[in-house]
Amino acid sequence: MESQLICAVVIQHHPVSHDIKHFPKLFSQMKNIVTMQIMVLDKGYDAEPIHKMIRDENIISMIPVRNRDCLISRTKGRYRKLMRREFDETLYHERNKTEMVFP
Repeated sequence: MESQLICAVVIQHHPVSHDIKHFPKLFSQMKNIVTMQIMVLDKGYDAEPIHKMIRDENIISMIPVRNRDCLISRTKGRYRKLMRREFDETLYHERNKTEMVFP
């Protein structure tokens, strides 16, 4: 990974809510700040609409599939099946660099 830039942050006071509901707004803000080629997210963002939103902007989404034990044929969604086939573990582990920024 050549460079990293934190371009969107959500501070929540309720730990029960999930980040996925904030994703569409944050994603549109990020697109205006920086040109991205690959977006690496944790498995909490593994949803077909999230993959589609990212891929529609010609950005590669690298999100691990939540249920890796089931067959690829039982995985729903075009992009989720693609992740089952072409997931890059070494690229995904680059995400840990951003996790170190926040305590």
